[in-house]
Amino acid sequence: MGVDGKNSSGVSRALVKERLKTFNIQFEDLHQRQSQWTVPDTELRESLRLAVAEVLLPAYRSIVFNMTC
Repeated sequence: MGVDGKNSSGVSRALVKERLKTFNIQFEDLHQRQSQWTVPDTELRESLRLAVAEVLLPAYRSIVFNMTC
């Protein structure tokens, strides 16, 4: 982090904080709605959980990595 509050890619600390704040607000909103959903079939529920993790985790890592580099 430089003296001007920017990291090596030139993104300011304030911008990173604002983007993460926006992401977290949107994530919480979706979580509140979708956590009410139920999937009675155990096998289907596990399959959905893994499929969501396959998409969500790499996307989240990419967002965080791009903001901090």
